[in-house]
Amino acid sequence: MAPHISIVTSLYRSEGTVAEFIRRADAAARAITPDYEIILVNDGSPDRTREITVEAIKAYPSCTLIDLSRNFGQLSAIHAGLTYAKGDYIFALDSDLEEAPELLDTFYKQIKSSPGIDVVYGIQKSRNDPILRAMTSSLFYFVFQRMTGVRDLKNMLILRIMTRRFLDAYLTLGDYHLFVAGISHYTGFEKQTLLVEKDYKGHSSYSFRKRLTMAGDAILSFSTYPLYTLFVGSLVLALAMVVVALLVLARKATSVDFQAGWASLIVSVWLVGAMIINSLAIVGLYIAKIFEQVKRRPRFIVRQIYKAGGTP
Repeated sequence: MAPHISIVTSLYRSEGTVAEFIRRADAAARAITPDYEIILVNDGSPDRTREITVEAIKAYPSCTLIDLSRNFGQLSAIHAGLTYAKGDYIFALDSDLEEAPELLDTFYKQIKSSPGIDVVYGIQKSRNDPILRAMTSSLFYFVFQRMTGVRDLKNMLILRIMTRRFLDAYLTLGDYHLFVAGISHYTGFEKQTLLVEKDYKGHSSYSFRKRLTMAGDAILSFSTYPLYTLFVGSLVLALAMVVVALLVLARKATSVDFQAGWASLIVSVWLVGAMIINSLAIVGLYIAKIFEQVKRRPRFIVRQIYKAGGTP
């Protein structure tokens, strides 16, 4: 028989928090129902996260540890946990304790008191990000909204609770690059949001390079707008070059001392060259995404599963 609630989280460099997370998540679920499971996914942690978790779950029969063969990334690890979750309601969150496991009670009451709602997302009330990070984040959401039409994604967290039918539909989507907020929007169903406070630990495991890569994956996976922009831009540039050519010919026909300028030639060459290189780069990125998608490699590989009691 399927459990009533599944709690899903990923672990990476979590040796200092995983034991407390399990204790608090277990207490939060037990306060709602005796029929629950906790699924922890070790995302190739280089520290002692796996060993500590295996030892910790011996005291919690509701826990299962899914140990991935390497680091596949947080979103892939969460996806692995969702794949194994069997509950009627699935509660996903981070394991770093910035999001309190006790929020399960709030989210569960919200979705149970709202007939027809299939997912409740957590939205962070306020962020204390550095100025540069905050600016780039706002820029990404602005561009993503303009290019895709998908709204209300800003400050959305992994934290959420889902019904079984929503998760089953979500898992049918075959996107290799996981942009959870966008995929969840595409899945449809009725949604609600909850504002939550999040304790900031002082640093993020997502570097600027990782965030830039994720932003590119999100936009390229959910919009062909950049290709249309290139098409329109090339038409505008071609029209501008025609106008310039006509002006040059007109000036040559009316001026005895006319001599073509070196500066205008160089600027034209650089402008057209930059446009061509940029166009090829964007088209190349789309081809790269197609290449990665058609290979149909799994999003994650499981090395071992530790069932209730801590035994493989």
